[in-house]
Amino acid sequence: MNPRSEVVCSKKFPHAAYSIEIVGSTLISELDGQWSTEISNSYITDVKQEVASRFNMHWLHIVLLDKWDLTTFDAMDKFTQYGIWCYEKGVKATFYVYQTNPVKRYQLATMLPERAKNYVSFHVESIDDAFLYASQNGFLEEPKPNQTIKTLNG
Repeated sequence: MNPRSEVVCSKKFPHAAYSIEIVGSTLISELDGQWSTEISNSYITDVKQEVASRFNMHWLHIVLLDKWDLTTFDAMDKFTQYGIWCYEKGVKATFYVYQTNPVKRYQLATMLPERAKNYVSFHVESIDDAFLYASQNGFLEEPKPNQTIKTLNG
């Protein structure tokens, strides 16, 4: 494994899964399947643990959503609070990576914490686009790693 990349958590549930990878000062999450409150709580707890133990401030979050099949209504509010927590803990920006999908875009828009101060998020169609935009716009200090990012089932 490249020392610049580390899969720190990977969990599977009956109808969903997620993985969390660290690349420099970037946390990359891949979400898969249909998300319930149980899965959402587990994911949020794992991300909070990794952020608290690895980043002091100024980190980047990339969320891979092509395999995500939405979140149950009861779990959506948890992500609003989670987004606020991320920005309180110094995330510079969040990139949501998925092929254009109006249903996903709508659900993300209802979950995003609009009331968080300086909330910065972007929709891009590839992880390369996320790293390129982040590096060109001051959200990423180190260059994009020359490696393949691990993905669930990939």
